[in-house]
Amino acid sequence: MYKFIVVPRNQFANEIIAATLALTCDVTGNETIFEFNGVEKMGYYVDHSFITRLKNNNDARLKYDLFEQYGNLGIRKYGIPKRKDPRKVKEVKERLQEMVSRKMDS
Repeated sequence: MYKFIVVPRNQFANEIIAATLALTCDVTGNETIFEFNGVEKMGYYVDHSFITRLKNNNDARLKYDLFEQYGNLGIRKYGIPKRKDPRKVKEVKERLQEMVSRKMDS
């Protein structure tokens, strides 16, 4: 079973994450301290849906790191893969790039 951990990197992120978690569950039970690459980190256990909401928030002041742990195995960095462009968008980008390169050659 995967566990996800969000680690705020600044005070603003910590306040937003703690306030959001307080609305949905008890923040105190979700806090964790762990060591990663020799550095002690403080974070919160969260559901994957919470991580998705953080990723969709476009506030540049919200700085955080994501980690995952499977069962009792070690903790490692986690990142949500970027959404792939639909095929039509890729085709348009390729055509646009061709047009730009042709224009530069002229």
